[in-house]
Amino acid sequence: AAAGGALLLTTGANASDSAGQGVGLHWTADRGFYYIVRFQLDTLATSKFEVVMTDANNDDACAVDTKATPTFTATDCAIVVRDTTDDTNVTFVSNGGTTDANADSSITFAAATYYVVEIVGGGPTSTTGDNVTAYINGQRIGSGNINGATLLTPWVHVTTRTTATRGLTVDYMGCIGRRSF
Repeated sequence: AAAGGALLLTTGANASDSAGQGVGLHWTADRGFYYIVRFQLDTLATSKFEVVMTDANNDDACAVDTKATPTFTATDCAIVVRDTTDDTNVTFVSNGGTTDANADSSITFAAATYYVVEIVGGGPTSTTGDNVTAYINGQRIGSGNINGATLLTPWVHVTTRTTATRGLTVDYMGCIGRRSF
């Protein structure tokens, strides 16, 4: 934890060390969810972060295995991800539905600067709950599909790509959704 109630995730100092936090598989896109996170990364160089709704709870490898293609360790997920092993873009990707998302943000991230990520599942235009959409600082990044019936958890994750620690500070995060229809 950090002063003021923030959550500080700090990696170890070995390449590919990581730190993450999920809260449990309690939400589905069929019921609709709204996930919001305000966070910052202390150092952008040689790092990876994910802000995600995923079915892979406590996955040390993250939900996205390779951002470039992308390939996933999660079966159903909606993710805002940045991984310097691929490029410096912040990208929204999804997996598990009929149309997976893969859209780069036009926002240039800076170290030690807070950003707000929102991921919305289901919603008024979705008849099955499979639709997911991501926003950064209120700007729509992209949309795609997941399996709306799958249980998901909110998850934040950071990985170092070098022999130095990386820290991700979560100022706040929350997820709401209907408990039943």
